[in-house]
Amino acid sequence: MSTSLARALANAEASLPPSDAAKFRDVMTRGAPLYAQSAKQLAEARAALQRQIVAEPFDRQAVRSAFLAWQQSWNRLLDNAGDTLIEALAQVSPEGRRKLIAQRQAALKRDSTP
Repeated sequence: MSTSLARALANAEASLPPSDAAKFRDVMTRGAPLYAQSAKQLAEARAALQRQIVAEPFDRQAVRSAFLAWQQSWNRLLDNAGDTLIEALAQVSPEGRRKLIAQRQAALKRDSTP
């Protein structure tokens, strides 16, 4: 599992009440084999894109190709992890789901503040 995905899941768990966090973690752990390879491929595609962005001479087509590969990897991860995430959220109480949304909205607001 990629570091950023593991961090996102850990942040989600941290914002949940303990009983919800355990249920969420259990479903995500059981489903990890379904999405772990996709997460690894996404990390590799991101690294390839970053290499193309800083390569000299700058090659627009190479960056476009690397960006497309990253986008396809992202979509594969969403396809593979989406159902597991939905199942994990189904195990979380309404209060826990509200906390997740509130935490995400606060993070977005914090990140958009100059």
